[in-house]
Amino acid sequence: AQAFARASALEPSTDFAQVRRLCAQTAEMRALVREAGFGLSHVADVDAALAEAARGVPVAGVELRAIADALAAAADAARTIRESEQTPLLRERIAAFRPLPAIVARITDAIDERGFVLDRAAPALGRLRRGIGQAQDDARERAAALLRSAKYARAIQDHIVTVRDGRFVV
Repeated sequence: AQAFARASALEPSTDFAQVRRLCAQTAEMRALVREAGFGLSHVADVDAALAEAARGVPVAGVELRAIADALAAAADAARTIRESEQTPLLRERIAAFRPLPAIVARITDAIDERGFVLDRAAPALGRLRRGIGQAQDDARERAAALLRSAKYARAIQDHIVTVRDGRFVV
């Protein structure tokens, strides 16, 4: 949405030197796409998420992962341009770009492709999730033990333990 708005706001230039330079940059990019197989995979528009984060608003996991993916794609694109000997104007244009591999690594190590926080995001989180899983297994086993007990055998028709709304049901 933001990218479309920026593209729609572009005005034609009347500066001949600028037009010539932009056309030459476009020609370099077209050659790079054709000869080096360069291309960007689908990159989400992360402008809104970045604006929220800049204001201190928490960003959802899926948006944070999209930011990391966009940063990684930008780094790959810059590397491809820098490694090409046929793109002097594009190399000049991206000279100030600095990849952020540490940020990409921290996000991708903590959040998966679907935006879910991984157990390895924090040592305490992994321990807590394992503890929850163990507690659920223990509760399920206690409910199953009730089903097997002679005391309740006549009162319970089906010997099945299910979970409804987060609760075990016999």
